[in-house]
Amino acid sequence: MTYRAPLLNEDFVLTNDHYSCLTSAQLAKFAQWSIECGKPVVELMAGFIIEQDQQWNHINGDPNAVVLTGTLPHCNLFGGLMPDGSTHT
Repeated sequence: MTYRAPLLNEDFVLTNDHYSCLTSAQLAKFAQWSIECGKPVVELMAGFIIEQDQQWNHINGDPNAVVLTGTLPHCNLFGGLMPDGSTHT
């Protein structure tokens, strides 16, 4: 079974369980978007879903890697934020 849940809980808080799965590249991308958009990181995270990516995990050997899906702030298109910090629509 693949894990999938909103990135933030119902109180718009990033839980420790979800935080521990994010890579430094993903966190850096949120910081970059925050500066570019002039919005707090938590506000940008609000629309994202955290998903376990079995293909990424198999290829890269990282069992905790997750993909974040939602509206990407830099282009306003639905897409994914990969563990390496790249984005795809």
